[in-house]
Amino acid sequence: MQILPGVFLVYIWIETNVLSIGDIKVKCVKCGEEEINPYIVKSGKRKGKIQSYCRKCNGKNVVERQREFKRKCIEYKGGKCSICGYHKCQAALDFHHLDPLEKDFNVSKYRQTSWNKRKDSILSELDKCILVCKNCHSEIHFNVEE
Repeated sequence: MQILPGVFLVYIWIETNVLSIGDIKVKCVKCGEEEINPYIVKSGKRKGKIQSYCRKCNGKNVVERQREFKRKCIEYKGGKCSICGYHKCQAALDFHHLDPLEKDFNVSKYRQTSWNKRKDSILSELDKCILVCKNCHSEIHFNVEE
């Protein structure tokens, strides 16, 4: 079995359009572990290439990138609940649209996106929101429904 760096491999389409890379071992550029039949990138500028990270490291990178995105959004909105001042855990903070009719998109859906790519649209959407903790957010929606 041949060991190849994941960055340079490209998948091969065979006549039936089935993806085939055989039993190739790829070494993760982050942790150094070898993985057989690694993940193939499905979209973006690296589409069709073999992922240079193993599945475990790739998952960690995604979580880190999403947390960093939320951290930047929270920082932009002041870093604490605008009602009670809670600030201990970023997972317990939400963005609440003041006017649901002005909502263009859900900020949390953009966590997969690069901050720099969509910064202007993200900031304009955040300007329509207030930062609230989960408890205050629940109370806001409970009072709206009553």
